[in-house]
Amino acid sequence: AGTQSPEMACRKMVDAVLSLGSNIDGPVLDVGCLHGATTRLLGERFGAEKVTGIDELQACVDRAMLLNPQLRFCPMDPTQLEFADAAFGAVVCFEQAATFDTRAAFLKEALRVLRPGGQLLLADPDNPDLKAALADAQAKRFMTAPRFEAVKKGMSMDEVVATVGRPLARNIKEYPEKKVTAWFYPKDEGGDAA
Repeated sequence: AGTQSPEMACRKMVDAVLSLGSNIDGPVLDVGCLHGATTRLLGERFGAEKVTGIDELQACVDRAMLLNPQLRFCPMDPTQLEFADAAFGAVVCFEQAATFDTRAAFLKEALRVLRPGGQLLLADPDNPDLKAALADAQAKRFMTAPRFEAVKKGMSMDEVVATVGRPLARNIKEYPEKKVTAWFYPKDEGGDAA
């Protein structure tokens, strides 16, 4: 009575992980896609043309392509992603990151291929490194007075990012007539900007 199909369990996992993100924009990379079940669900959500699945094993990629011919799959090492910098609006990985050699190398590559404001969404149970990274991200989620005060006039963009984190792409506004780029950071759940 309490059992569910593998399809339903997969759908629930994808929904749960995607619920951690907000306003995912742009192409989505599914890392460690195995036979493409998660990639197919991502394609249903974002459009098949916006989703790419990768797996280290050619046999998995071949099976994924057979089962999901409408989607794009590539054999690829997740620690050496063959994509340009800032190519994706989201990188997702469902229960595979712990198997990569190494998880840290994968995370570095995932961040490289994400657009500014892009989202890295993982289902990686009981990983202390991930838990620490999530706690740090949560701590930086909203702007605080001390973090805001740490920004000084004349800082480079990299210095600002190191101090207060990178804003979401939707929170960056260009004012070319003033030669200014403004970054807005939410200071609470209501979205009020600092």
